[in-house]
Amino acid sequence: PMVCAEVLALAQEGSVALDQREWRPQDCAGTLIVIAATGDHALNAHIREAAKQSGALANAVDDPANCDFFTPSVARVGELLIAISTQGHVPLIAARVRKLIEEALPQGLAEVIDAVSLERKRILASEPDEARRMGKIKHFLDAELARRGMKL
Repeated sequence: PMVCAEVLALAQEGSVALDQREWRPQDCAGTLIVIAATGDHALNAHIREAAKQSGALANAVDDPANCDFFTPSVARVGELLIAISTQGHVPLIAARVRKLIEEALPQGLAEVIDAVSLERKRILASEPDEARRMGKIKHFLDAELARRGMKL
């Protein structure tokens, strides 16, 4: 029945559908994934059971005992994704580690990834020898990093 301002704004702009009311077991019917963010362990357990009976996977935020899966904190730099998880035990730590990783990665890394990705495709299409392909890709990556003054 209560939602944060961000979810309410998404609903008002039509990005999500919102039924602002108490949870009902039939809410799980026809779903693939159910997220329970109630702060109530007993209610989360009921939601997980209803999800299980409907064939859905459940994740109860900050309640690992009522999770079929965990959602990691994800650091994203272009096409590079780094997922960090405490398996639902201390999500705050995962979020802080994600922030540390994001801050530690060099500026411009996304552009390096894009450039190396394009060159890799070209090399894969033109070089039949696997060892030479890897050498050329590695050489291009090293040159691209050096050109930008980066070390990885």
